[in-house]
Amino acid sequence: MSGSIENSFDLQPNKLAGSVEELLRGVDVAGEIDAADSRSGAKLERVEIDGEKFVLKRISWSQDWLMRTSDDTAGWTARAWESGIMSHIPDSIDHTTVGAARWASAEGADTAVLMRDVVGIVPDGDSVVPLDQHLQLIDRMAELHAHFLGFSGVEGLMPLENRLLFLSPNVAKKELEYDPTSQIPGFVIEGWKQFAEKAPELSRVVLPLLDDVSPLVKAMQETPFTFMHGDWKATNLGTSEDGRTILIDWAFPGFGPGCGELVWYLALNAARNPQSKEETISVYRNALERHGVDGAPWFDRQLELAILGVMVQFGWEKALGGGDEFKWWNKAARATRL
Repeated sequence: MSGSIENSFDLQPNKLAGSVEELLRGVDVAGEIDAADSRSGAKLERVEIDGEKFVLKRISWSQDWLMRTSDDTAGWTARAWESGIMSHIPDSIDHTTVGAARWASAEGADTAVLMRDVVGIVPDGDSVVPLDQHLQLIDRMAELHAHFLGFSGVEGLMPLENRLLFLSPNVAKKELEYDPTSQIPGFVIEGWKQFAEKAPELSRVVLPLLDDVSPLVKAMQETPFTFMHGDWKATNLGTSEDGRTILIDWAFPGFGPGCGELVWYLALNAARNPQSKEETISVYRNALERHGVDGAPWFDRQLELAILGVMVQFGWEKALGGGDEFKWWNKAARATRL
């Protein structure tokens, strides 16, 4: 456990199915979904059970490049469901998951997750998220983090090291060897080259971390950790008719710094945020306090480490994009000291 905060939950494990067939026994499969944002290679299908619509997501090492680059041999999505921790997610958040399966594969474990087919997900694209919805999403993020702050009682979820290094140059090269036709690794490798050229001062800190991220992990562990969804971006989020926040696609669940989830949101939704980064950070911190967390002893330190963490994760992408976005992250991350 990280930091000095302690929290505990009475987890009641859920049973996993041993195959897709077992998970969907007696279910009518309606057909594959053409999902614009399903870029990882995971297969999505619509199914219907007693007149209610669901989405089945199949995650396999051979098809899902994110599973490979994050080195998910344990089936983290299914493990989160199996552990029972998702039953303790605040009622204001609808995680939509109703069942999961995991089975052995040559690389470790392949998985399938059954989710309710919900209405209200933020559409794909670059349109700005409405301010009211954005503010609610940040408040619900803070509520989730406050709820689980100090808890680390589930094994087998995504390690922090994997979360930080899943798009490193070494991982990209390995992925390119696995699938020479994949375009993403080439972008990653080129992006890191441009990063070194465009941010020479920050590169002296970030590039060594891409080979050994332990100094950053150890520094983060000196602040309180919480349970993280892991991919808090617009197209995994939404608002239901009853006002709950929809949070789907639990591919990267694990424990880590809540500020890491916040800056992930800032980095991946840069074109869609109705507020500045500074305003959004303030909204999150105030929301933590509203949900009972005094971040004064640790928040600023965790935030600066998380910003550096974003550059370990996405420095390549920000370098390719350039402009004011890259300048902001470059300047903010240079202020961090390990």
